[in-house]
Amino acid sequence: MHTKAKAVIKECYEKNKAGDPNYPLPTSMKTRLRETVGERYWKKAEQYLNQFLKQERENKERFDLLVKEGLMR
Repeated sequence: MHTKAKAVIKECYEKNKAGDPNYPLPTSMKTRLRETVGERYWKKAEQYLNQFLKQERENKERFDLLVKEGLMR
């Protein structure tokens, strides 16, 4: 189940990143995960999703800081 959840999160993220309007984050991830894992495993999948989204926000913040400081373009 964990592998399926990771695949759904990655797919939604990639489609959102490519600009697909049908995949707004985190709404698309939550909907697809819930459908994939069912109510029984939703709590654990939601925890994983929140961890993933937090990590993505932190990565973006670090990148933005490096750009602001002129260390990256």
